[in-house]
Order: sequence, then structure tokens, then C-alpha cells
Amino acid sequence: MDEFLGYLDYFDWDKSYQRTARLRLERILKFKKPPADLLEIGTATGSFLDSARSFGFRVRGLDLSTKFAEIARKRHSLEIDVNYIEEASLPSSHYDVVCNFGGIACWRDPIRALTNIHRSLKSDGIFVLNHFNVDSLPARILSSRHFEYNHASLIIFSKSTMRQCLDQTGFEVVYSQNERQYASLGRIVGYLKQKLALRTLRALRADSLTIPIIVPGTVFSICRKRLS
Repeated sequence: MDEFLGYLDYFDWDKSYQRTARLRLERILKFKKPPADLLEIGTATGSFLDSARSFGFRVRGLDLSTKFAEIARKRHSLEIDVNYIEEASLPSSHYDVVCNFGGIACWRDPIRALTNIHRSLKSDGIFVLNHFNVDSLPARILSSRHFEYNHASLIIFSKSTMRQCLDQTGFEVVYSQNERQYASLGRIVGYLKQKLALRTLRALRADSLTIPIIVPGTVFSICRKRLS
């Protein structure tokens, strides 16, 4: 838990994460408005939580990395716990919003983790996540060459298997679309493993130029507790 877990580029990408945070929060606001309690699982540098707080949410974070947790505390004065989501002692029926972006594929036991999240949410709370869809067109075209397979992923989901996991743990999807993000040109060509293009961008000092993109292989979903 004392390493950056393969994500040193977070420091170069932080500006695009901050802009992406606003896109995500604008979608969250359609379902839950502040003041409200929000937990992010996988906080990294804390840029999303800092943005959520500026929107009026009361925020807290959970991360595996003690180093990232300390960075988020120092940079943004955030409360960050260090633990696995499967084992974290979350308060029961406390949160209005729980978020996880890009991390569910790295969970050791998604069912146990989702059950813990479900228990921590209020009856009208929402769970917000994104995940790579193995059945998407980019996934089918690139197959094992897709960058997701060189990621820290333990489980690769389809939309169907994700919905099965959510359904098994008492969630229903109420909103779903292709992920919208801001990304630097350097991050994009880095993911695509275009080394020559990356060197060219850096030579032109254009690698940090950030643009809005739609990510057709990644699903953004908002879920609520299923009414019994």
C-alpha cells in the first residue's frame, strides 16, 4: 500500500482529471444535489474530491496507497482512509453518493465490495462508476492489444456482467452512457502506445494540450438501490 501502484502519470494528468471531475459532477447533480455526503473510492491525488467539495458536497476518500492518501491530505486538506473497499469499515446508511472511477476492475472481490457500498448508502443514495466494456467495438477491434489489458485490472467486465454484479448486490442502473473525459494529447497517444507520436508531441511541447473526448469503450453509470 506504500506505492503509487503504477500510476505515476497521475501528476502529469491532474489538470485533465480536474476538468473531468466537473463533467462527472454535472451528471451526478442530476440525481443528487448538495449538501450531501460523498465518498470516493480510489482518490489518488484528491482532485475529484476537491472539485466535489467546491460543488457543496461533504467529502471523504478511500485509497489503497498511503502515499497518495498523504498527497491528497496535504494538497487539498482531505480526509482519506487507507484500506481495501472489500474490508473498509464504512458507516451504515451514511452516504448520499459513492463514486469509483476506473477502479472496479482492480477490486479483488467485486461482490463483497459492492455489498459494502450498498450497506453504506442511504436508501435514496447513488453509486457512480465507470468501467471498460469488453464487448465494445474498440475492445473487439484491438482485442488483447487494447491498453486495458496492460492495466492493473484483475477482472474485465462487459455491460452484461457488470449489471449482473450490480443486480446481485441490490443495485439498478438508472443512467448509462459512454464516458466523457478531458485528456491530454500525451495521455491519449501514451495509451495507444504511439512512441514516435509522443516524442513528437513532447518536442513541440504539445503533449499537455487537453481536449474533450468521448471514450466509446468505457461505460459511465449511475446506480441506485433497487426498490424491494
